[in-house]
Amino acid sequence: MDSRTLSDVLHLTLDQLAALSLQRLKDSGTLKRGAKSALYREKWKAAGIAPEEIITYDDFARIPYITGRDVRKAMNEYPIEDVLCSNAVIHWFSTTGTTGTSKWIPYGRKDIELFLEIRDRCSKYTPSMEGSKCFAISAPAPFVESGISAFEKIRAMMTHIQREGVTICFTRADDEDAVKFALDMKPDFIAAWPSFAARFAEMIAERASEVARKELHNHRSLRNLAAYLITRVKKIRPKHLSKYKWGLFGGESLDPYREILRNDFGLDPYEFYQFTESMCPAVECNMHDGMHLCMDICLAEILSEHELERESQDTDYAPKAIPLWKAERGLRGEYVITTFGEALPLIRYRSGDLIRVVSTEPCQCGITHPRIKVSRRSDTTVCLGAIRFPVEQLEEKLLTTTPYGKAQRWQLRIAREGYRQRPIIRLEPRGEITDTVSFLKEISSRLGELKILRIGVENRMVVEPVVVLAERISDEGRSVTLQGRIIYEDED
Repeated sequence: MDSRTLSDVLHLTLDQLAALSLQRLKDSGTLKRGAKSALYREKWKAAGIAPEEIITYDDFARIPYITGRDVRKAMNEYPIEDVLCSNAVIHWFSTTGTTGTSKWIPYGRKDIELFLEIRDRCSKYTPSMEGSKCFAISAPAPFVESGISAFEKIRAMMTHIQREGVTICFTRADDEDAVKFALDMKPDFIAAWPSFAARFAEMIAERASEVARKELHNHRSLRNLAAYLITRVKKIRPKHLSKYKWGLFGGESLDPYREILRNDFGLDPYEFYQFTESMCPAVECNMHDGMHLCMDICLAEILSEHELERESQDTDYAPKAIPLWKAERGLRGEYVITTFGEALPLIRYRSGDLIRVVSTEPCQCGITHPRIKVSRRSDTTVCLGAIRFPVEQLEEKLLTTTPYGKAQRWQLRIAREGYRQRPIIRLEPRGEITDTVSFLKEISSRLGELKILRIGVENRMVVEPVVVLAERISDEGRSVTLQGRIIYEDED
């Protein structure tokens, strides 16, 4: 780290930010430490990578990519101490495993200190969190781990400062005591996946009358009577129960939910992007025109859609990345990140997330760090908001052999019904289907075996999939397997 103040860093030119990113890659010793880890050692040796020879970005671009599969493999095949780049690990996080086997990610003290720095920096983008009463809506596996809550506990231990807050699990949000406690706090700030928040608001509207009726039955008073009568004539939303000022929403694109959350909570929504493996977030400012990606704490790259398409056609092709500072407005592709972490730095890590560059020009808010939008996970993953699973798992169910026949091709169209994703699946038969009704019923039953999808439907996060037969599947949408295509109707 150099002597620049936070204010300086937020307002550097793009060229200065690019130089700073490369300088901090060097100063952090990330490459030297990474070379000793089993996660990188053999790959780098095969590619002829010597950390001391990495001076320019072109030198850096010779380093092979890694993926989540590489992280899992290293953790499973080598002793932990042979993978870690530091023995100062103080916390482990597990990814959800919704797109495969969970990954365990270590964080050292310096990683947590970076979190504290980033958290304070976010106050430059968003309203202040200090003194807020935070209402967080989370979910258990196989959805997400409440990482923010865990970090806040660590922060409290390190700084002796703690915000008042409560976390509600949406799959248990019908627990009236928990919900009532959360609302009695009168929170003014909410942190959640946007779909969780939208579902919670819907639950409030659905149950307000019954909750008010029970309160009146247990404690007869004019106030409770008035509250009950109001619920009979007016749709109750969270904003009627607490004065929310703003909210921080991540995990999926905020855009389809933005107006819903404004109307239901009466707040100003901000988008936030981060994944468990990385401590380098992107945060929306009050201009609400993309999320600022902090270039001084990571080295960000993009694999363009063109490069990804070439890779899909030739598995031996090594796609070429573009550093974020050279990316043109509107460029779309897969986000690649290098972190300067302590316990396990990620070096040229393919996140699997597809992003769009909003702009590398200075924002109207004054901050110069580039802005991005995150569309969804890559084409190897079915994305239904918080409900995600590998394409291969879906195809296995759709192309299964049944007593009534078999499909040979499939197409998934992801539409919306209100705020929920609505999956519509078309199947092209292979030969004769002897009983169409029984065949479609069998396929729908097989889809119910996908745990994450079943839980999403049961908790009304996703509309139950519709499966229909089609004589021929069109070539509309992205080809995600040899037999399957996906269409995202609201993709920006």
